Amino acid sequence: MKFMTKTLSAAALGVAIMSPMSAYAGDGDFCRDYTEAAVRQAHEVRETGFCARGITSNPTRWSEDRRVHFEWCRATPRRDAEAERDFRTHYLRECRRH
Repeated sequence: MKFMTKTLSAAALGVAIMSPMSAYAGDGDFCRDYTEAAVRQAHEVRETGFCARGITSNPTRWSEDRRVHFEWCRATPRRDAEAERDFRTHYLRECRRH
């Protein structure tokens, strides 16, 4: 019985530790895809003259450095990484209309 209690406690601790982490993008495959999209979008924004004007307010968002995006993704809640990717997509879509 004592062994089972310790095992359950260890399992509960593992779940408690992993639960907050599961909300983070941190997954290598997700972050690799996120990074490729971010770098592609950063390159695209520079190729579109009108769009490039708006990127000075947040140079990290529009960085072409893969490491910047990958490390940020690994330490960020997944929903925030998805929102950031969506923001860049929306920005590019809207600025191309001008």
